[in-house]
Amino acid sequence: QGKNTIGHYRLMLGDGTVIDVPSNNNNCGYVVIQKILKDRGVDKSIEDLRNDRAQNIEDNPRESSKVLKAQ
Repeated sequence: QGKNTIGHYRLMLGDGTVIDVPSNNNNCGYVVIQKILKDRGVDKSIEDLRNDRAQNIEDNPRESSKVLKAQ
């Protein structure tokens, strides 16, 4: 819905602690991935993550079609 809220993804840290990761514009999954990458020293924007995913779908349409069929 594009609101600034706690998303429906939660992140479990290495010590087992589960945290909520605030997100906006339905980016909750990407925010969690962004946090994991940042903790590993990789700085990527949500836009970059979305573009990487879109490119992966374009490059591997057969794999993506399996996901669509599973839905």
